[in-house]
Amino acid sequence: MELFNEVGSLDHLFCGVGGGGLISGCSLVVDAVSPSCKIWGVEPDAAHDAAISLEQGRVVSIPNQKTIADGCNTPKIGEKTLRMMKKYIEGIVHVEDPALVDWMKFFAERQKLVIEPTGCLGIAGLEKMIEENKI
Repeated sequence: MELFNEVGSLDHLFCGVGGGGLISGCSLVVDAVSPSCKIWGVEPDAAHDAAISLEQGRVVSIPNQKTIADGCNTPKIGEKTLRMMKKYIEGIVHVEDPALVDWMKFFAERQKLVIEPTGCLGIAGLEKMIEENKI
């Protein structure tokens, strides 16, 4: 809500996915205040259980994931969050750890901010979608 209150409507919203709770909550807000906004989940490439779960229509677990984005390093999403994601999100973008490191460096050098790897998922997902001409 704070984001929409500050900037108004958005075309796209990129949200990191671990267990699916954050993107589910964001989806409800987007649906209520900016329904034309497209919601994209972003997962570390090594921890892509949400994408597989969406493809298969059931919760799939990937144990022992190895990624620096430990905030999204959950072995599986929840049943309820899977239902929410099926209803509201456009898809899942995968990003590799080096892209997260690059964005951490950018924020440290240019913005003087220390951002954890998971906090860089959204911007890394946006960058990948732009590079691939998907948005």
